[in-house]
Amino acid sequence: MLTTKQSQAIKQANSWINILHGAVRSGKSVAWNYRFIEYCKYGPAGNLAIIGKTERTLRRNVLMPIAAMIGKDFRFNSASGDAHIGNRV
Repeated sequence: MLTTKQSQAIKQANSWINILHGAVRSGKSVAWNYRFIEYCKYGPAGNLAIIGKTERTLRRNVLMPIAAMIGKDFRFNSASGDAHIGNRV
């Protein structure tokens, strides 16, 4: 369940670039992962990029939580670095 502020952040994240800011452990990553999954399912076709400081932090903070959220609709190939969310690479 998302908090009111998380839901508000998701609804307002409709720009080309969206930046969530706030305190550590305030739920920014959870909200953004949810929004990213929605975009992958319902957004326009094409490849997407997830950018982070290191591959390790991306796995820990983005890929593993997304895998836990959507289960079998998520596949990650560590050799190529490709993540498949639903039908999107």
